[in-house]
Amino acid sequence: MNQEHTDRQMIKRPYVFHPILFAIFPTVFLYCYNYGHVTFKQLLIPLGLSMLLVIGVWFGLEILFRDRVQSGVATSLFLLLFFGFGHAGELLPGSLTLLAKYVALLIIWSILFLCFLWWMKRTSFNLLPFSNWLNWVGLILLGIPIAPSDLIAAPNWMAPQQLLVSTKQLPQIENIPKPAYLPDIYYIMVDGYTGQDVLLDVFGYDNRPFLEFLKEKKFYVAERGQANYCQTWLSLSASLNLNYVDQLVDVPKLLASDDRIPLRMLIQHNWVVRFLKNFGYTFVSFESGKAFTDMEMADIVLPRRPVVDEFLETLVQSTPLLGLFYVAKSLEGGRHLPLPSTAYQAHRDRVAYALAHVSTLSNHQAPLFVFAHILAPHPPFVFGPNGESIEPDREYGIGDGSHFFEQGGTVEEYRLNYTGQIQYLNAALISTIQQILDRSDEPPVIILQADHGSRMRLDWNDSTNTDVRESFSIMSALYLPGVEYQAAYNTISPVNTFRLIFNAYFGTEFPILENKSYYSTWERPYQFVDVSDQAFSMYSE
Repeated sequence: MNQEHTDRQMIKRPYVFHPILFAIFPTVFLYCYNYGHVTFKQLLIPLGLSMLLVIGVWFGLEILFRDRVQSGVATSLFLLLFFGFGHAGELLPGSLTLLAKYVALLIIWSILFLCFLWWMKRTSFNLLPFSNWLNWVGLILLGIPIAPSDLIAAPNWMAPQQLLVSTKQLPQIENIPKPAYLPDIYYIMVDGYTGQDVLLDVFGYDNRPFLEFLKEKKFYVAERGQANYCQTWLSLSASLNLNYVDQLVDVPKLLASDDRIPLRMLIQHNWVVRFLKNFGYTFVSFESGKAFTDMEMADIVLPRRPVVDEFLETLVQSTPLLGLFYVAKSLEGGRHLPLPSTAYQAHRDRVAYALAHVSTLSNHQAPLFVFAHILAPHPPFVFGPNGESIEPDREYGIGDGSHFFEQGGTVEEYRLNYTGQIQYLNAALISTIQQILDRSDEPPVIILQADHGSRMRLDWNDSTNTDVRESFSIMSALYLPGVEYQAAYNTISPVNTFRLIFNAYFGTEFPILENKSYYSTWERPYQFVDVSDQAFSMYSE
């Protein structure tokens, strides 16, 4: 009798936890797939929202079925359809517009789910074995992305001080006397902004009016500005740590790796900020949407409101939630609009916010170091020449070079919209720079510099199939009050920018490094190919 009672209890209390596993799987999978590109804290909001979703759906279905197993199986099916929505849309005919795909898939998904609920209400089929099987499937699915990732064994996850192997070549911060004049320093990094020669030769666009504005405002415009690397991760690691990456990390151990955690740590715990904070600087950073340039060391991060980062945007794109934004946009009026992406709008908002608010920080007691990573004119192309919104008819992506074309972009689109986005950016920068100068009580230092050039002709797998001249030519303009400009600045590269500034304003004596340019593939960022001769070939005459 007791044994029978125990058996009945076990039947009444089955273990049903697969809905929770299926709810967190998309977030965990995306994190593992992008390990090194995103931070752990970026998991928190998606995981929290996923848990709220599964609890709400499961609770509602429990009321409907009054059965734990049935409600659990139905919840897992809902989650499969919910998170697989965007991926299933890719299987529909390419001739359909994004809106048509969305509506068709929403109808199909709704019918499937409702039919399944109807079947479950009427069937007497024992779902417990299937539910137990789903538990195992959920565990295996979570194990697949985690096991091969560096989450288990991350040999390169080192402390910042272990990465900065070249600090012995730099003077001890504490030994540098405090200068009498501490200017505000604005570092405006315009991502992918190529130089005048390439703009004219490759894109047929003459950027001289903007360059003349900068010169009128006493900027030094480096006519031969050249990037050290063709990737933001590498370029920013070098510029913010005053040295080439092969002098900052143990490159031989990373040759076969795509692990960018060392680069992220170099950026997040960079020498420039530590140097300036020693002199009482307040570090202000703007949200870029890219985790590696959303600075953890910042005293102030703007905007002071929750922002949707790229990680969450990618998850949203795989769900039916994207359609809510279509409805909202359609209600505003508009003809045959493509399915809009929260990600594209968030991207526009971040760029516009930073450009509008960089100049509002001058009234501050402590000296400021302001860092703004402007993800423009880099793709995606979301601004027209006059600032009008552009909505690419495909899922959001920031791929550049050959990745841009793999994601559905065309040469014609790149050529036209790159220069259009530059025109918008120029107009915004003119206003921003003028306001910084007008609002500053003391003349500030302004660095307007790109990390790399345009990459319409860059092949991420082959340097010989890459237009090195295009990819490494950069916008580079410096506003250095009280400093006599020298001809040597004409070829300045990002690795020397802060060496020059610290020498001029803080009395350091950093040697100016030889300007070098290195190509590396996306998959093997530490396998450097010296392309300096090709990059500087246009200036050899």
